[in-house]
Amino acid sequence: MKIAILGGGVAGVSSAILLKQKGFDVTVYERHVSPSNIGAGIVVWPNAAFILDQLGVLNEIKAVSGYPSSMRRLTSAGESLGTLDIGQINRLMGYPSLSILRKDFQNNLIAIGDAAHASLPTSGQGACQALEDAWHLTNFLMEHPRNLQQAFAKFTDIRIEKTTGITMSGRNLATSLFNRDEKFCMARNEASKKTDFTNVATAMAKGWSQHLPLNI
Repeated sequence: MKIAILGGGVAGVSSAILLKQKGFDVTVYERHVSPSNIGAGIVVWPNAAFILDQLGVLNEIKAVSGYPSSMRRLTSAGESLGTLDIGQINRLMGYPSLSILRKDFQNNLIAIGDAAHASLPTSGQGACQALEDAWHLTNFLMEHPRNLQQAFAKFTDIRIEKTTGITMSGRNLATSLFNRDEKFCMARNEASKKTDFTNVATAMAKGWSQHLPLNI
């Protein structure tokens, strides 16, 4: 089967790599002649690290990455609202979380470019979900090489709930974080102080592991 992919972003070219690994004849069409350096950096969460492992490039990415250990929420005055243990998420999902400059992400894996999902930065999962798309699409094309409609339908069925949920969660978080109503912000901050971030980390790990062969 010959496959043409329009766009050399995260989903586009990672799909090309995975499809080529499975024996498909793939061509990527990209209008830009060089990788974009727009954006400061990328967080590769464990679900995306799993896909990079399948691509065979995880060790190269790890060699030029940082390893974030926690996420802290602070008020505008610097008061702590709680801390999320990233290590807990990593242990639950079996893969590391990595922070990497966009230029290093592209220079060490030219096949990986900008994120393909229209999610806000507050979701933290744009590039990660693009990588998942590539992995799932390749698997369904392998299952149904002679029936594209069936492959695409199964891909849509398995992906729409997860990606929609992540996108909407990012938007809801942005709405909360950037709300200017003083009473709302006070209530939000008090609720954050009472949050059990161990449970939050577990929920994040379970949600991000959905439809992936991760031991959680």
